Order: sequence, then C-alpha cells, then structure tokens
Amino acid sequence: MGLHEILLLLGIGRKLGQAESAYITMGEAEEAYRIVCEEYDKKPHGHTKIWECIQELEDLGIIITKISGVGMRGKTTLIGIPEVPASILEKEITRMLEMTE
Repeated sequence: MGLHEILLLLGIGRKLGQAESAYITMGEAEEAYRIVCEEYDKKPHGHTKIWECIQELEDLGIIITKISGVGMRGKTTLIGIPEVPASILEKEITRMLEMTE
C-alpha cells in the first residue's frame, strides 16, 4: 500500500467511527481523505485516483464496497470495513504514520 491508500484508509476509519451505519458514501470517504491529507500536509489525489485507491483497498480485502440501493437518493458507492472496528484501524494507522515521520 502506498501513502495515499493509507491516508484514505485513515479517513475512512475515522468517518466510519462517527457513522451511524456500517457504511459511508464515496463522497464522505473523499471528504475524510482530504481532511487527513491536509492534516499530514500532503496534496490529495483527485476523484479518479481516489476511486482507483478504493478499488485497490477492496482487492486487498481491507475494505468492502457495494452500490447504494433503496432508501438512498441517487446511486453511490458505499464503503465499509469488515471485521475490524474503525477505532482500532484508526489507532493503528495513526501509529504507523507517526513512525514514518
């Protein structure tokens, strides 16, 4: 995993920790990622590159995605983290990033 995948994953973990459901939208993930990039003084990637990072994280089995359905306005990708509490994920990624500084 590259730095931006790790930053994206940290943003997703933080947002999921605050969410009322097991999934967040792609838009929420992008917003959280941009906040994390600002925090770590990194230039965020654009939407297409973020989407590629999401696909890579899913291919690695770190996140799961599904297309929104009934009850949501419009169509978006929903993102979740299987089997690992978001708070633990956030703590571990933050620790890893601090070690690299």
